Amino acid sequence: MGFAPANAALIPPARACEVARRRRHHYRRLTVAGETRCRPQGMTPGRDSSLAPRSNIDSGGYLPTLDGWRAVAILLVVTDHAFNSYVCGIGSTRWCNAMEVGQTGVNLFFGISGYLITSRLLRERDLTGTISRSAFYVRRAFRILPAVLTYLAAITLLAVSGHLLLTTRELYGSLFFYRNYLGPQAAAYTNHFWSLSVEEHFYILWPSLLIGLIAWAPRRAAFVTFVLALAIVEWRQLAFVYSVAITGALSTNFNMRTDVRLDGLFLGASAALALWNSPALRRFVGSVGAGWWWCLAASYAVVAAHFGQQPTVWEGALVPAVLVWTVAHPSSAVGRLLELPVLRWVGRVSYSLYVWQQLFFPPWDVAAPWPLLQRWPLAVPAALACATASYYLVERPMVKLGHRVAAHVARGHTPFEARRPATEGLPPEGA
Repeated sequence: MGFAPANAALIPPARACEVARRRRHHYRRLTVAGETRCRPQGMTPGRDSSLAPRSNIDSGGYLPTLDGWRAVAILLVVTDHAFNSYVCGIGSTRWCNAMEVGQTGVNLFFGISGYLITSRLLRERDLTGTISRSAFYVRRAFRILPAVLTYLAAITLLAVSGHLLLTTRELYGSLFFYRNYLGPQAAAYTNHFWSLSVEEHFYILWPSLLIGLIAWAPRRAAFVTFVLALAIVEWRQLAFVYSVAITGALSTNFNMRTDVRLDGLFLGASAALALWNSPALRRFVGSVGAGWWWCLAASYAVVAAHFGQQPTVWEGALVPAVLVWTVAHPSSAVGRLLELPVLRWVGRVSYSLYVWQQLFFPPWDVAAPWPLLQRWPLAVPAALACATASYYLVERPMVKLGHRVAAHVARGHTPFEARRPATEGLPPEGA
């Protein structure tokens, strides 16, 4: 999905902008050399204001391909938890170990978040001339908190009524997003909040860091971000050696800590910055054939299978490469597959599904108060039903409200942030 309507060739130039507006794109008419074209409202001509991008990679708007990747990621997580909940419990060790693919799904989520959030912030800067941190935090709060608070309220009520175990330590850790430093707990119903905590820490740090990088060295921002990711990788190795040397074993929360997992998010952000800053790189990605993507995908599969649950720089670097090619080639066979309506829908509800699935897929060694609903196969439709209700009744309405609130917040910017509203004309953000 570029700036021009999909069937722009069939639309008279003078009506192209009108048709685009009807399709909820934000265009205005622009006459160049006597020819009427469209470009996004608010964008000023310049280095980043391509009038007719040839692929999704130039648009910076809604990327349906990434919804497909979110679907792949959440399906990997649910598969892992479902096998751990049922197959491991009946003693099938071989299949239990073979289906430990949840970390691969989480790594995909990290790469998607780093790439997408950075692309959105950079597009905001192109449209408005700046990045509004306050509007970003408002949008993130309305995006993340409602589903989380609803889930935590539900399991708290279940714990108070004696149906499941939940400690105040877990509850506060999940509520204030430091759950990843507590490690796995006996009740297990908030164990999955570790990855949400990592992403929240990234959201808090990254906008200010990105603004500083662009102000200080815009042409080197991608390289500096890449070096930051490598620094985290090196720190992870040092922390690993230190932990094993001192205690003889890794702590249970080692691979959940923010300070050893931010590399995946930074590598995704580095890819977005590199593409934003280099038209030549965008052209190169657009010209790379499908054969190269299959080589990257095969390498990624081998790395993920070999290292399993251990985070590695190789997986973190391959994720953005695999993602970006499909974004740049939405008409390829892989792009069309990822943009199938069913996968796009699963991708849209993936955040709510991630939040709620843990209630229905507790580890096999945790007591299940409702065995029929918390074991295969009924656990799958039960989790999907809760996620669907959460998405349509909680998540989507609050995201829309968040964008309206963010628009008002942006209008009250100080001179150090924005001169014009940063959220007007922008599509809703992804997870």
